[in-house]
Amino acid sequence: MPQAVRFLPVDRVLTAPELLYDLLRERERETWISTTGLPSYEEHVAFVTSKPYRYWYLLFAGEVPVGELHATELNEIGLSIFKRHQGQHYGSQAIRHFIDMHAPLPPITSKRNRHWLANIGVENTGSKAFFASLGFRPLQETWVFEKDNYNEHYRYTSGLPEPHRGQPGATHAPVDPVSGGDV
Repeated sequence: MPQAVRFLPVDRVLTAPELLYDLLRERERETWISTTGLPSYEEHVAFVTSKPYRYWYLLFAGEVPVGELHATELNEIGLSIFKRHQGQHYGSQAIRHFIDMHAPLPPITSKRNRHWLANIGVENTGSKAFFASLGFRPLQETWVFEKDNYNEHYRYTSGLPEPHRGQPGATHAPVDPVSGGDV
């Protein structure tokens, strides 16, 4: 059995930004939901010091950092365990202990669920199995609309002609109504 996981608030660990950056750097891209790329270290430090979460802990086994756990104001839990410590039950210990320590915030209609939630990337089958093993179940699917890909998709799937110059969805410059040239 692994050592018990200790929770230390991120803002009380001097090396937290460095540890969290190391953890972020080793994460597989399919686990990223709200990040499109690795931020610079300076951007990362600014994020960490902004205190973006309701709860944010570094997880330790003895004196060894094994991961992090955070929870948002929307009752969403996030967990990352260093690869070298995965499969040693630190994650399941951390989630169970966290749920025992903290109650979710009350629900807000159409905004916040009354239960703890875990947002998991579509391709992150490991996290899906992990959270299912702890009693979590699927609740919804969230789909993203990427405006940059809209015109290409629209052209090939709609069966409609491409929008006229200057109209929403057009892929070329609008036309000046007086001169007939590009605006």
